[in-house]
This record gives sequence, C-alpha cells and structure tokens, in this order.
Amino acid sequence: MDFRTALLLLTSIAYFLLSLYVFSKGKEKTLNQTLSLLALAIAAWNFGQAMGEIEETKMRVLFWTRFNVGAVVMVPAFYLHFIMSLIDPRGKRKTVIRVAYLASLVLVILVMTPLFIKDVAPIFGFKFYPQPGIA
Repeated sequence: MDFRTALLLLTSIAYFLLSLYVFSKGKEKTLNQTLSLLALAIAAWNFGQAMGEIEETKMRVLFWTRFNVGAVVMVPAFYLHFIMSLIDPRGKRKTVIRVAYLASLVLVILVMTPLFIKDVAPIFGFKFYPQPGIA
C-alpha cells in the first residue's frame, strides 16, 4: 500500500471516530447529528477513494468510485443542514434543507448509474480514472 492510500484510510478512520464521538455527545441533538453525518460522509468518501486505489479489477474500482462520489455528493446537504442548525436553531428554513437533501438524493441515484460515471479507464497516470457519463 502506498503512502497516499494509507493516508486516505487513516483519514477515513479519524473521521469515522469523530462521527461516533460527536454523535455520542448528543446535547444539541440536531447540531450533533448533522455534524456526525457530515463527518461520516467524509469518512465514506475517503474510504471509497482508498478502496479504489487498492482494488485491482476494473469493475471493483468502478464500484468504489461510484461509492466515494455518492458519499461526496451528500457533503453539501449535510454541511448546509449543520450551518442552518447553527444560525437557525428553530428550524424556520426547513424547506431549504429538504430541497438540498432531495437534490443530493437525486445525485446519489444518478452517481450509481452509467449516466454519471460511465466507466473507469487509464488516464493522467492513473490506472483507473472516472470517465464521465452524460449527466
């Protein structure tokens, strides 16, 4: 395993542990849950990237590429929800948060299809690099 992959795995573990820690400190329930989900999405993103580096077969790399991109498209919605929980603790802007989650959900569904990531192929010095679909 190379240094970059080891760092991705270490970062993934650190964010996962952070997610568990923040979730366990549930004084500000919504605030802690959203920060925990944000950390979990970042952990999944790093883990998927690391697994894509470790895997040898094209199909497995494609799976992990879609997995990590699926995790990363959730980050903006979780971040927005976290920030909204800080600046609007009464939840007056729930519609904005719902729209963000809906948009992220649509993107996650698209990511898992060839419409978003068509394939992985050697390019830019990488053994496998994502090839975009039409979406």
